[in-house]
Amino acid sequence: LMQLIDPVKQALCGELPGPAIYEMIFPIDPSLDVTETGLEQLQKNLIKWVYKNAQLLHGQDSITANPPGFPYEITLQCLVLSSTSGRKPGMLGAKRRAPDDIENLRSERLEQALRKKCPKLQDCKEEGARTVLVLESDDIALTEDSGVGKALAGLQENLADELQFPDEIYFIETDLEQVPWLVWPMKYDGKFRPVEDWTGWTHTEFRVDTLIDLTTAGA
Repeated sequence: LMQLIDPVKQALCGELPGPAIYEMIFPIDPSLDVTETGLEQLQKNLIKWVYKNAQLLHGQDSITANPPGFPYEITLQCLVLSSTSGRKPGMLGAKRRAPDDIENLRSERLEQALRKKCPKLQDCKEEGARTVLVLESDDIALTEDSGVGKALAGLQENLADELQFPDEIYFIETDLEQVPWLVWPMKYDGKFRPVEDWTGWTHTEFRVDTLIDLTTAGA
């Protein structure tokens, strides 16, 4: 997908009508069996299709169609920005449609992570530490905070006899480079997101350009 859309985003980001941002929504498997020349032509077709329809979408929600040469439908979605959003207008992103069994797939993926990390964290807890697990997603199409919270709560109930969950669990969305990363509290002691009283459970935003890469900071 990135091989297809990166040149499209480079050509259109900042060129689309504002104040709004746009997103192309592809099927879950957006692969194309084409040559390099064919891929370049599809990219040109997609650039023209997005630019044309972005003019029509300003103030609307979305449009779904087969751009010229594409064997599947693509949705172009428009989100009008508020003056306080902090997002750069005219930007273009891309995501994939979620599969029908997304909740089961989400639980399976989270269970894999928990089985891998919880025993290590429990060893630290037995030594007196407060344990924290951070989950990251770079796929806005398949993962969102409320679904993660519900899945985690269900897994703790199902795996109570096998795993000790950490004291705190956080979920960080790193799917869009142009906007702040969002960090959501998923679990704090015995409570899971979503909760009735949202005090202390709102997300925290981190501007990507202000963060320090700890993997290279000491190099």
